[in-house]
Amino acid sequence: MTDDNKQQKLSDSTDTAIAYSTCCVSGAVSKDGISLIHGDSLQALKSYGDNHFDVAIIADFMGVKEKESTFDSYGKPKPFWYSKYLGYRTPAFGVPGKSLNHLLNENKFLHSWDWLMPVYRKIRDIINDRAKLDKHTRTKGDLLELDAQMAICEVDIQKAFDSIVAFIKWYNASLADR
Repeated sequence: MTDDNKQQKLSDSTDTAIAYSTCCVSGAVSKDGISLIHGDSLQALKSYGDNHFDVAIIADFMGVKEKESTFDSYGKPKPFWYSKYLGYRTPAFGVPGKSLNHLLNENKFLHSWDWLMPVYRKIRDIINDRAKLDKHTRTKGDLLELDAQMAICEVDIQKAFDSIVAFIKWYNASLADR
């Protein structure tokens, strides 16, 4: 059985196999908001903006989710998706996953204190809630929050962004350990 026959047999079995087979042949496939890329991972990562994954960590921490809604098109409900954070709302897209990706690419966490300070406020609330439970226990999270606070005092948004991302990574890991 040749490789072409194997792919044909795979594609005859399920939709997932069709996506896999198509991906391997053409280089990339997207289905249900998930993109499967067959190629050089470094080249694929270059297509993402700077700090794209750090921004995704912040967006998840802040509860930014893609929302689904519908509009009436000639008497039939048609779905669309959008994402929003604070006062910013993405354009509506007819494909799931696209609006959240748009928000991550258009984010201002690294360039606007208006976007970054609510994240820091949430971190302060977490630290204060933990301090109420035990005033004598200090954690790595306290030090990471202090780094962010110092960067804010220095008006260094890049340093504050990096410290906030470090705190969120630590916080998510600490939640996973529980």
